[in-house]
Amino acid sequence: MLGDSLEQAVFVSEESVNRRRLNTGLVSHTSSRHSAGAQISEKTCGDVDDARAGVNRNSGVSHEPTITRYCYQRGISVIVAMFPLLLKKAVYFEGFMMIIVTGATGALNGATVHHLLHTLPASEIVVVARDAAKAARFAERGVEIRTGDYADPDSLPAAFAGADQLLLVSSSDPRSDAVGLHRSAIEAAVAAGVGRILYTSHQGAAADTPFGPGRDHFATEQILAESGIAWTSLRNGFYAHSLNWCLADWRETGVIRVPTDGAVSWTAREDAAEAAARILLSDGAYDGPVTLTASKAPTFTDIASIATSVAKHSVEIQVLGEDEWIAAQVDSGQQEFMARFMLGMYQAANRGFFAGTDPVLGDMLGREPRTVSDLLESPATDR
Repeated sequence: MLGDSLEQAVFVSEESVNRRRLNTGLVSHTSSRHSAGAQISEKTCGDVDDARAGVNRNSGVSHEPTITRYCYQRGISVIVAMFPLLLKKAVYFEGFMMIIVTGATGALNGATVHHLLHTLPASEIVVVARDAAKAARFAERGVEIRTGDYADPDSLPAAFAGADQLLLVSSSDPRSDAVGLHRSAIEAAVAAGVGRILYTSHQGAAADTPFGPGRDHFATEQILAESGIAWTSLRNGFYAHSLNWCLADWRETGVIRVPTDGAVSWTAREDAAEAAARILLSDGAYDGPVTLTASKAPTFTDIASIATSVAKHSVEIQVLGEDEWIAAQVDSGQQEFMARFMLGMYQAANRGFFAGTDPVLGDMLGREPRTVSDLLESPATDR
């Protein structure tokens, strides 16, 4: 996605978490009850044994205790009564789950880790970073930090070891061999015995999309499908903060210049991060590709109308054509490589790759996802 390309791990299900917390309380309650029951049983059995042996405890006469039918039955009943406790303890430990998150030093997965920490203890989360120092804020909260780099495959199996779920961020360098890097990470996850991979993909991932990262995401999903590991692909809508770059200085000029028009379901990165945490929390409830988008997909013409309402003055759209737009970007100081990279996004939008919307994100969040209007009304701090 643009935002991550220009700048650019687990939850147990809520039910499981509640179950663990409930079990903790039940274990405490049941343990005290069992302790009292054991004391009663011991006293009762002792009294019966003494009575049947004809011995008074206060007589000073020593005797060998006998095992009566009552004591045998009582002992069996105590053991049977302990089974629920033992089962609860087994469920408690079964509920423990290790989530490992890559890319947490960035905005997307970093926000996901913060959401995870609202629910899970830090001991169940590991952050993998190329530079451990950049993950210090998580270490301060008790999260284990491991060093790992997609470009150094030998560093990854140890970094991913013990993961029940692995949140794998996609490569952020548009000049890199993203698919090769992703393949190395997935192969390392297989070697480490990871239970499930969650991969940050993109809406409209397809072999024939004009948008380069969309082709990389599609190829990565094929590798995941062939890996033998359970996997979930988070097909996030185009990150809405990228729109600040696309709209440039519209507030000052009253003009939005694009090479071609098309619909895009601009989706807040904050919402995508929260959704990733909730999907990790679901403990495998989402399998394969999952599309996470805002509820609307406005065209740039629509956005000009929204901008007019926000700015309280007229904002118009100018469709320059691809060659003229590329030239304008280069004249403004943009590298031609990056201009052409972004041209693929506009071309994909024009062909409808980002036009779809899905209610899953809103349903998951329990509210309306953030909108383009929300973005334009907030301070433009991420251009």
